[in-house]
Amino acid sequence: MKEKKEKKIAIIGAGPAGLSAGYILSKNQGNISVFEADRHVGGMSRTIKKKGHYFDIGPHRFFTKNEEINRMIDELLGKELIKVKRYTPIYYGKKFYNYPIKLGNVVKNFGLFKSLMVVGDYGVTKVRTKLRPKEEKSFEDWVTNRFGRRLFNTFFKAYTEKLWGVPTSEIGWEFAAQRIKGLSIMTAIKNAVIPQKGGEVRTLVDEFKYPKLGIGRIYQRMSDEIKKNKKNNVQLKTKVLKINLKRGKIDSIVINENGRSKTIAVDELVSSMPITELILSMHPLPPKKVITAAKKLRFRGLISVLMTVKRRQVTEATWIYVHEPKASVGRITELRNWSNHMIPHRNKTNIIAEMWAWEDEDKWKKSDKELAEIAISDLTDLMGFFEKDEIVFSFVVREPKAYPAYIDNYKKHLKVVKKYLDSIPNLQIVGRYGTFMYNNQDHSIETGIMAAKNIIAGERIYDISSVNSDLDYHEEKKK
Repeated sequence: MKEKKEKKIAIIGAGPAGLSAGYILSKNQGNISVFEADRHVGGMSRTIKKKGHYFDIGPHRFFTKNEEINRMIDELLGKELIKVKRYTPIYYGKKFYNYPIKLGNVVKNFGLFKSLMVVGDYGVTKVRTKLRPKEEKSFEDWVTNRFGRRLFNTFFKAYTEKLWGVPTSEIGWEFAAQRIKGLSIMTAIKNAVIPQKGGEVRTLVDEFKYPKLGIGRIYQRMSDEIKKNKKNNVQLKTKVLKINLKRGKIDSIVINENGRSKTIAVDELVSSMPITELILSMHPLPPKKVITAAKKLRFRGLISVLMTVKRRQVTEATWIYVHEPKASVGRITELRNWSNHMIPHRNKTNIIAEMWAWEDEDKWKKSDKELAEIAISDLTDLMGFFEKDEIVFSFVVREPKAYPAYIDNYKKHLKVVKKYLDSIPNLQIVGRYGTFMYNNQDHSIETGIMAAKNIIAGERIYDISSVNSDLDYHEEKKK
């Protein structure tokens, strides 16, 4: 019997989605090529080693309800995995607020009078929305309907506008539904006062798995496993320049290899590159309306200032949401509270301070030195977490397309783009960038797994577009 010929499979991007697809496929066949423009695997979930210290690009905890993914990560890392306790407070007005909400903490920080005002505002809001339901078109609508105006102004407005660079009234409600997960202030307060019978309280996940040497170890291990088959390749510093179509199917791709262009024949293509770049890489180009729609989709850029501080520990938090309007920094991560193995010195800790910007705005155009000074000033002068002379070293990492922005009628434009891409039978888009969905890490992994299984099956048995955050994604029952 004639042996079945292996398909030539190309995967664009060596992040969570692309490498997951490659890893699953590598268990079934060879002839898999993963192309990554950066010098690291892992995408935004990579780990950088600097002067013996390990840094992630922001807080990348691993949590999933998908048992297949859980087993896969255990299989890849085994004893490298540790358990990390989650403590992620909100910083506002020089005070820390527990998240999820704890009654005593709120009353202590707000004071009794303000606490009663917040509860009263919440009650009035719930009655008003029940009597006169308001259509939820924006992030602001969604949050105020569930938390009231006072809590919205205190805990949601400044942080969200800092993150997205536009008023909350211009951000799609879907972002709130995905990221805030339907938390209820009154349920949280009720549970703090009168725990549910049987001790079962629904809460945010308070413990998660994490590799000792940073989240990037997951993707380094995937890459290693893919390359065990000599027919496979994970090629770094290799940008995909062009995607050639012939009779409506992907025929080949053109890559930049060591400064030279090279054409590679392709039977199946899995893409996690930004969907906007994917459209503009097509040859021939898609119809004008598709190009126009793609150009309307925007990604928000991430600026991470990473530093080592001469202290054993700065805070007890895994990460902190900075809701202080005066601060440019929006989130702070302390890696000492994730894994001691990432810091070679007992009396030092690693800090990540995150800021956000559009690529065409002044903040993004600032030098690394200027950006580091802004973040350091926030952490020292404004918030008083440590002194400037305690900083051992710092550096800046920029991610120009970190977050798909749910603004400017994005759903209408995305629908046009995806309809065109869906018409190409041997193309699958995966991951946060590829699908233009604000997915979590495990969701991106799941899209890659689905794409691989579709290729193995020879048909689209899994709907990748169905992968997304559900409202109770972060919740589980305490036993």
